[in-house]
Amino acid sequence: MNLNSNNQMRKSATTPASAARVLVCVVLVLGACLASESIVAQSKASNASSSAIELQELKTALTISQKQLAAEKGRTAALDEMRKALAESLAAANSEAKVERAAYQDLLIKMEALGVDVLNVDPKGLQQRLLKAVRTTELEREQNRKLSGQLLKLSESVVSYFQSTGGGQHDPKSRMAVESELRAGDVALGLSLPKAKKAPVTVSRARVVSMDPEVGLIVLNVGRKGGARVGMPLEILRTDRPIGTAMVVDVRDSICGAVLNELVSENDDVKIGDRIQPKPQQL
Repeated sequence: MNLNSNNQMRKSATTPASAARVLVCVVLVLGACLASESIVAQSKASNASSSAIELQELKTALTISQKQLAAEKGRTAALDEMRKALAESLAAANSEAKVERAAYQDLLIKMEALGVDVLNVDPKGLQQRLLKAVRTTELEREQNRKLSGQLLKLSESVVSYFQSTGGGQHDPKSRMAVESELRAGDVALGLSLPKAKKAPVTVSRARVVSMDPEVGLIVLNVGRKGGARVGMPLEILRTDRPIGTAMVVDVRDSICGAVLNELVSENDDVKIGDRIQPKPQQL
């Protein structure tokens, strides 16, 4: 009896305390759930805000990238225009350089023919050559002026003589010879023109019309129209006998200048009237 009553008293005493503990546990679980939901909601809100910020940053970066791309396209177009301009300038420079190289080669041939070492130029020697050439030119001009004056006086004297002797009727042959020479002299002096215009003289039929033995320069009565070219090697002949060789260094329309290279014999100088012909190229 006593044991049953004690057990009932213990059960009645522990039941309210257990219920209170259960209630506290329930309250704690509900609080934890609410806290968890609040944290999840805050996390979602934070993630949404971060996503919006990242999206705005991406839009800003995209706008900047588009502006930079447009700027790069502009610079690329400018570079293309510059490249085209440089290509045109290079083409023009190459064309001018080609012309200059041709002129240089022509000058080089002339200088070598005159005996000037282009790679080792001696200024004093070159100056002396130039001064000598100028003096020779002046002397030739003076001689030409004197010759022209003498021929003109001769022509006037002969005409006066014919007039004083009644036209030279007593000696017709002499009169014809003098008149022929006078006409030739007038043509040479430029006082009259020849009656017939002759065809240009070719290289194979050209002859020496002037000679400067000091510098070894000869003048030929053939020019550009007759086929003469700078650098052309020539052979000088006298009655089909070779007496020397020369090289053309300057060409005009109807005459050209050549420099004497060598003589077959030192005692056989070039003379006015000697014939020339192109020298065969040796392979």
